[in-house]
Amino acid sequence: MSLARRVVVAAIAGYRRWLSGRGPLARVRCTFHHGQSCSAFGLRAVDEAPGTWAALGRIRRRLRRCGATSIHALTDPAGRRALGWGPDHDRPLGELCAELTADGEQPADVAAVLAARVVVARWRGDATEVVALARLRRGPPRAQVLVRQPPSPRRTAVARGSRRARRAGDRGRGAGARADDRRRRGGAAPPPRPDCDRPRPDRSPRPPGGPGAGGAPARRARRERRRRARRDQRRRAQVTRGCLPRSRTVAAAANAPVASQRARTASP
Repeated sequence: MSLARRVVVAAIAGYRRWLSGRGPLARVRCTFHHGQSCSAFGLRAVDEAPGTWAALGRIRRRLRRCGATSIHALTDPAGRRALGWGPDHDRPLGELCAELTADGEQPADVAAVLAARVVVARWRGDATEVVALARLRRGPPRAQVLVRQPPSPRRTAVARGSRRARRAGDRGRGAGARADDRRRRGGAAPPPRPDCDRPRPDRSPRPPGGPGAGGAPARRARRERRRRARRDQRRRAQVTRGCLPRSRTVAAAANAPVASQRARTASP
């Protein structure tokens, strides 16, 4: 195997090991996941193609087909269910089948493309293409159709900018600007709540030495001071009631001088 092919194989293996299904690609799903995924197709193309450039061409066309042959569940402006599809479903059927054959697609992957094409043809009411697809689907096995959900406006906005910057902008602009953004995105803006523009609590870092500063050691010290204060308060109450013996009365005199004086006067 040449050096260029080894580099391509290493890149695909690194994608499968560290990137696939992780981070920003956690929600990415391959259209051909029921058969041979795009990464598995890339490894097979490197082994079967006559050269590295031919293998890269197959991989590039496969990645384009992964998005261009998918179908999407949408909603029209009237709120009714609608169907969207990629540009490959508008290509001539013979041209698409010839490309699938030339790139060496597996029968399960061809069946997935044809099944999605049948769904689109039925939605459009194209009886001629439905009949032609029925003839082509006699050979390949049955396949499941992946219908993608459109991203929410919130996810689209987050993809365009930083999530933290988006939140900071929402805090500063108030409910009216957020409602205008929803109207521009096509969604109905809910009525603003009475407390939408209420000032948020100050969560800025406290200055050193102020209340709440110091971390865990300072919290432990404060708990210890409160515990000692409660213990001294209980001792004062016991001395006042005369519950402490003579030896402990003198030791508690510093904390309760008045009560200790009374205890000394009463003792012989």
